[in-house]
Amino acid sequence: MTLLPHPHTPHIDHDEPAATDDAVAELAPSGVPADPAEHEIATEAYTRYLLRGCQDGHAVEDWLEAERTLRTKHLPTPPQA
Repeated sequence: MTLLPHPHTPHIDHDEPAATDDAVAELAPSGVPADPAEHEIATEAYTRYLLRGCQDGHAVEDWLEAERTLRTKHLPTPPQA
C-alpha cells in the first residue's frame, strides 16, 4: 500500500538535509536512540488519519501521537537476566 502525504502534516523545511535510515538507527551521544525520522512520523500520522476515516482536524494530535509511538519503539530493550 502506497501512502500519500497527509495534507495537514506540520511544515517540513526541505532545505535541511533529510535523515537517512542509517542516521535513524544510530545512537545519540548520550547512548539513547536517535529520534525517529520525519518521514516515519509523517507515515505513522497519515496512517492514523486514514484509520480515523480521513477525518480532518486532528493533524497535530496525530503527529504528536505518532512521535510518541515511534519513540517508544526506538527505545532499547533492557538485557534479560
